[in-house]
Amino acid sequence: MNIAAIHQEDDYVEQLRKENSDLKKKISLLEKHKKLTEQEINNRKRITVDQFCARNNMSKVMYYSLAKDGLAPKSYKLCNDKGEPVIKRSYINIADEEAWQNDPKRWQQYNYDMSHTKVDEEGNPRKPLTD
Repeated sequence: MNIAAIHQEDDYVEQLRKENSDLKKKISLLEKHKKLTEQEINNRKRITVDQFCARNNMSKVMYYSLAKDGLAPKSYKLCNDKGEPVIKRSYINIADEEAWQNDPKRWQQYNYDMSHTKVDEEGNPRKPLTD
């Protein structure tokens, strides 16, 4: 081997060492982030109503109308010793959310008024309404 080839090989080995050390740093950062994320998930026992609505793809109006009918998980406020709310934000327990997601009542069928549509319940064309 000539000197130029040896230098080229040394440069290539040095480049691989740098890439290896960069990858090790990235892996350690990802492992640290994973631990922090797992701790956050384990420590989190409640979410806000806004977060619940975003996670379950519904509006707050829909949540409160379901709550009024007793079909949504119960929300609560953080209160002091006197029972007065400390902040205005309402929370929902994650366990309540999971129970709600698995609740068969949540998936009940509703009967809709189809008189205003162009098709009936079976999908057949409806005759136009005459006055």
